[in-house]
Amino acid sequence: MKTSTILTLAPLVGLALAAPSARYSHDIQTFARRDGPAGAHDEPAGGESHEGMDMGGEPAEGGHGGMSMPKGPSSFAELMEPGGIMDSIMPKGLKVMSTKQLTAETKVAGAKRMRIRYGPFKLKPSGSPQPWNPARMDPDGNEFSYIAEGFPKDVTILTTNSTLEYSNGTEADVNNGVYNHHFLFANQNKQAVNPIGCSNGNTSSGLPMSVIGGASEANRNTQFYVPDGSQNIGYYVSPNDQVRISSELANYSPIEKDIYEVTDIEYVEGKVPGSLESNLQQLSVTTCLGNAEMVEAPAGKKQFSFTADKLVIDKPGYILYRRGHLHDGGNDVSLTHNGKNICTSKAIYGGPKHTTVIDGKKWETIGEMTSCEDAVEVKPGDTLAVTASYDLDAHPAREHSGGGGMGGEMGLMVIMFAPK
Repeated sequence: MKTSTILTLAPLVGLALAAPSARYSHDIQTFARRDGPAGAHDEPAGGESHEGMDMGGEPAEGGHGGMSMPKGPSSFAELMEPGGIMDSIMPKGLKVMSTKQLTAETKVAGAKRMRIRYGPFKLKPSGSPQPWNPARMDPDGNEFSYIAEGFPKDVTILTTNSTLEYSNGTEADVNNGVYNHHFLFANQNKQAVNPIGCSNGNTSSGLPMSVIGGASEANRNTQFYVPDGSQNIGYYVSPNDQVRISSELANYSPIEKDIYEVTDIEYVEGKVPGSLESNLQQLSVTTCLGNAEMVEAPAGKKQFSFTADKLVIDKPGYILYRRGHLHDGGNDVSLTHNGKNICTSKAIYGGPKHTTVIDGKKWETIGEMTSCEDAVEVKPGDTLAVTASYDLDAHPAREHSGGGGMGGEMGLMVIMFAPK
């Protein structure tokens, strides 16, 4: 697999991947070390970098920025260190640590539920040197990339739900020093079907692999089916598919930690006859902009919004589960279909797992985004628009990693799309 594809795949947030185009590869390289909790070792927020635009689709005035690419490796040996770039390019196999059958939670006939556990993933103490890897988004980020041996095969997946745990089963989260930038499972043998074009002539690339499941700090589940049973839809993993497990986990405590990645998978055995297959797509407020700038607050404004309104459906199918992804400072992300709102995904801040104290000041980060799950039929020529709104007075943005001003914003609507 090409290095550029690996670098593009790595920074999922909220179960959203950057598209494998020059635009997004440049985005990752330009802003590779910007993400994470404000650069301070105990701050709770994080995300990726993307480009900015005004309501009319032009670059936001005064709203550009970024940090330079990390310095290159000092030696060949540094390239080969565990957690370095070679692990991303040529991942080794990682055996599943345990599996457990659970009671199915969906009403789909024949549904089963399995819990899989991988680990341990050793997180270095905060401030420890990390091996060279340009995909790293946080200075304290520990990068891991493996082939997930023991992942269920020849199954049609309905839902996944993922979390991080310590060895005793307690949850690892911001309030106890672990920041989950992302971990994900992606099918290396299947590229997601991209249903989106751009009316302005720019390219909207699909994802380099198809995402099966995973988690970030605010998003922990994927849903490939329609709960009301109105459509026969799921995600099929064939017996020969290779599933990659990829993650970046940051440790903001001074001690080494062993972390385990745990995922519940609801599935039906085999490929369901006559079913459609859904896959994950991301729609950004900058999808058709065609540049590589982050979304930054317009100069002098604390309340603002960005809209992408040049998205055109070019394949018939169904938009299923949808959920927004924002950084701290964001209020909500909305999606319209032919001018009609079909989802407003709202950011929920704080709570015990997503609240901490920084320099004596209470800090609440985004812990959840609300979602929508009814099926919406679409056809070629239909239009979509994504709008993200922000209020930096109500929810201050975090700072850049390692200093350098406030962190950029992003506005994503992650959707499941099932082509007919």
